[in-house]
Order: sequence, then structure tokens, then C-alpha cells
Amino acid sequence: MKTLIALVAVFGAVAAGCGSDDAPAVAPPADLGADTVVDDGAGQDPATTEADDGASDAPEPVGPADMNTIRIGSQVWERTLPMTTGQCFVQNVEGLPPSGTAWGTLDGDEGIRFSANQRQDGTNEAEVDDQDNFYWIAGPRSSGPDDLEIELDFDALTIIGQGTFTNVLTGETAAGSFAFQCEDDGSGG
Repeated sequence: MKTLIALVAVFGAVAAGCGSDDAPAVAPPADLGADTVVDDGAGQDPATTEADDGASDAPEPVGPADMNTIRIGSQVWERTLPMTTGQCFVQNVEGLPPSGTAWGTLDGDEGIRFSANQRQDGTNEAEVDDQDNFYWIAGPRSSGPDDLEIELDFDALTIIGQGTFTNVLTGETAAGSFAFQCEDDGSGG
């Protein structure tokens, strides 16, 4: 029994010495019993650590976007207005399911395009693409979670949404949100 206690004490001292420089050295008490658990100095309960390992990989939400912007993670783009390319409309035609779409360019740059839409079949999709450095997508074609929610407001003519975007080029995921205001020109904007 004394040999077992000595081995545990040596093992504890070696394990404490292998930790980081700021980890306190923990020496087990001399009167260890068979049912004694020795803390390794990390300060975490093993049960808590195991539960944390199974945590969701979903990114932190970013909150609502300002009108006529789309934001993914910390990056925010502004919709190019007046539109040089694109379209924006919401429709609620009797006998057809509601739908809406907004697409065009961002930050006045013809090389950065966005789209956000709710189709008549009820599917939602959004993307931002510069064709070189990033291609973010949310919705059923994304390899990440399909959690994109879009709200259409037919009186205010807005398309507002949020969900998880996946960068097709890197596999990175980030929470995103957008809000687009369509113009009422009689034909959908």
C-alpha cells in the first residue's frame, strides 16, 4: 500500500511539473485512501470538461443588421444604393405562396455580390461572394447548419434574416444577419 501511495505521489509531482509555468504544483496528501481523487491543478471538473467537448459548433449570434446591410461575423457590407445591378421585391400574390428576393452589389464594388431570398417553396437562402477571397452561403446548399430564417414584411417592403453562414472556400462558419428595404415603384423595386 505504501508503494502505491509513493507511486501516486511521484506521478502527481511529475504531472504537475509537465503543466504550464503558471499551473500550481499539487502534491497529494500523504494519507491517500483508495477512493481519493487527486486534482491535477487544472481546476476543471472532468464531467464539465466532457460536457463542454460535446457543445455545439454553432457560432455566436450577431444580432439584427442595420437596414440595407449584410453582416457575417464581424464583417459588414452595405448594399450599393442606388442599385446599379440587382433587384429587390417582396410579393404576396393571392393564390401563390409569399416570396421575396434581394440581390445586387455591396460597398459600391461590382465584384462583391449578395443575394437573399425566400422562395415560393418556403426555402431560404443567402450568400455573399467576391469570387476570389470568400463565398459565404446560408441555407440548404450550405455545408453548415441550415438555420437561416427570413421574414418578409409586405407593408414595409423588407427582407430581414439571420442564420449561420459557411465559407465555401475555407469551411469556416459564422453567424450572419441582413436587412434590405425594397422600393415601391409599382413593379417591385
